[in-house]
Amino acid sequence: MRLGEDTTIRLGERAHLVIDQFLLATTGEISLESGPMLYDRPSGSRRVPMQIRSSYALIAVRGTRFFAGPSNGVFGVFAEEGTVVVSGGGGEVTLQAGQGTNLASPGSMPTAPVLWGKERISAAFASVQ
Repeated sequence: MRLGEDTTIRLGERAHLVIDQFLLATTGEISLESGPMLYDRPSGSRRVPMQIRSSYALIAVRGTRFFAGPSNGVFGVFAEEGTVVVSGGGGEVTLQAGQGTNLASPGSMPTAPVLWGKERISAAFASVQ
């Protein structure tokens, strides 16, 4: 799915995504109701404030490419490029490129940022091919 000229969202099998609000080049809010997604915005393109809501977390997009969805039996968020802020369960973490976090259940706090291994990253990205 393309949002404007610069942003691509890839959805995995059985993903359910609702575009709550999207004003081209201004702002956006998306609800990820189920399944995995990959948000991809080329580096160097104009940054647009974007929020992704799910039952697990609120994801504030400052990054250009990140994954959110089922991963290793939990809801995972991984920042491949840029910065992503993940809020849930009264806590918040900021992910830098190469870092991920886990949310065990809806309403739980995100874990501290950690580097994800190549296998987990590959499996996450394969789920949205």
